[in-house]
Amino acid sequence: MEINLNMIILFILSLTTLRDIVAMTGWISFNSKFAPLVYGRYDKEIIKKCLQELGFSPSKSNEICIALEIISRENRVEDSLCEDKVNLYKLIELISKYIVCFDNYIQYGKITPTSSKYYVSTMEASKNDEDLMKMAYIISHLINTDFIKQKIDRTPDFILTPKSGNPLLGSKVAEINKYISVFRKSPEDESSSRISRKEYYKELMTNYEGTWELLEKSSKSDKKLFGVAIDCNLSGGKQIINMMEHFNNIIENEKLNIDKVKNAYVLFRADSDGEDIKEKFNAYGFTISKYFDLDENVKKLLYEYKNKSTNGNYLNMFIGEDKEKIEEIIGRLKHVNVCKMVV
Repeated sequence: MEINLNMIILFILSLTTLRDIVAMTGWISFNSKFAPLVYGRYDKEIIKKCLQELGFSPSKSNEICIALEIISRENRVEDSLCEDKVNLYKLIELISKYIVCFDNYIQYGKITPTSSKYYVSTMEASKNDEDLMKMAYIISHLINTDFIKQKIDRTPDFILTPKSGNPLLGSKVAEINKYISVFRKSPEDESSSRISRKEYYKELMTNYEGTWELLEKSSKSDKKLFGVAIDCNLSGGKQIINMMEHFNNIIENEKLNIDKVKNAYVLFRADSDGEDIKEKFNAYGFTISKYFDLDENVKKLLYEYKNKSTNGNYLNMFIGEDKEKIEEIIGRLKHVNVCKMVV
C-alpha cells in the first residue's frame, strides 16, 4: 500500500487526538512514568485540578494560575534588571496596550481638567484578570519599596481608594495583601448621603464603603490602624488629596483608633503639566509615590510604537524589537522612580 503525505498527517492527528482524550479522562495516573508524555500540554489543567481538590473554587484556581504565569515570565527576564525596573517595563507594556488616540484634544478629570489627544484606559485594563493582577503587584511593590525608603516598619491595615477612581485595582491590592479596602464615594455620586457636618461617624459609615469592617477591627486593636491611599493614576491629584483630607478630618473629629492617611500611591501620572505634584501633596502634609510622569510627546511615541509592535496591539517586553522601543520610551520619561540601573 502506498503511503502518502496525507496519510502521515492523518495518522499524526489521530495520535494527538487519542493523547488529548486520554489526558482529559485522567486514565493515566499523574504519578505514572507515562504521565509526562500524556499530560505535557496540560500543566495548567493539572494545577487547576490540584487546587480545586484542595478546596479552591474554579475561578480562584484560574486566578492563581494567572499569577503563576506572570511570575514565571518575570523569572525569564534578564538578571540585569532589578525588580522595579522590570515593573517599569511591564507598566509601559500595559500602557501601550490600553492607550487611545483621538483626532482632537479631549478633556478629562473633573476637579483639575486635563487636555490631551491620548487617554490611557486603566479601568479597561482592570477588566482583564491578568492585567489587573499585574497592576496590583506593580503598585504593591511600589508601596513596599517606599516603606523601606521611609523606614516604615509596619504594613498597612487598609487602603483608601476613590470609588470614582479605580476601585477594581483597590480591591485586588487589598485582596492579595490581606488589607481592608475602603472606597470613598464621590460627593457627586447619587448614592452619596448628604449629612450634617457634625455627624462624622455616620458619614464615615455611609460614604466610605468598607468602613464597618475597618471600625470593627479598630475597636479590637491595641494600636491605631494604619492605611494608605491608592489609585491607578493621577493628573492634578486633587481627587486623592480631597479624599485623604476628608477622611482624616472625620477620624480626627471622632477620635477614632485610626491614624491619618498620609501616603498616596499611583502607578503613573497621566499628564505632566510642569506642576511639581510632590510639592502639591507635601503642602497638605502628604506624600505621593509613582513610577513616572507621562507627557504628550511620550504618549505620542507610545501610541506610534504600539502600532509598530510585533503583534500590532501592544509592546511586548519579551520580544527584542519591542523591548528596544520600551527602552527608548523609558529614556524619555520624566521623574522616573526606579533603582539606579543602566537600561
